[in-house]
Amino acid sequence: MINKRGDLLPEELIFIILVIVFYAAMIIFSTRAGSGATFVEQAYSKKIALLIDQAKPGTNIELELEELFAIADKNKINRQETISIDNEENKILVRADTGEGYSFTYLSENTVKWGVNTKTQKLVLEIT
Repeated sequence: MINKRGDLLPEELIFIILVIVFYAAMIIFSTRAGSGATFVEQAYSKKIALLIDQAKPGTNIELELEELFAIADKNKINRQETISIDNEENKILVRADTGEGYSFTYLSENTVKWGVNTKTQKLVLEIT
């Protein structure tokens, strides 16, 4: 409402600011979801965690990352930064777009040595 002097009341001003913030958040979410990065990050982090949980010590695993690299390249993310495995916290972090990425915890107490081969587009895991 406008008071007698023609000024906006604080309630309307706060409402307008909240609406702008809400729509900005929706636009950011929809563009990120539209790129497919969120789904791919979740899928790869969970897939890697399941592979690590099921692997026995001495196992070597190679996982193709073509789809992840395609989205990361499109979003200008360095391929070496797409996957990170933390053995202390048992976490896998997959990032294909700007932002935090998606982390997933695995249960295995085995140590995981890992590397990303950008030429063959594969993740190499060695479970010890």
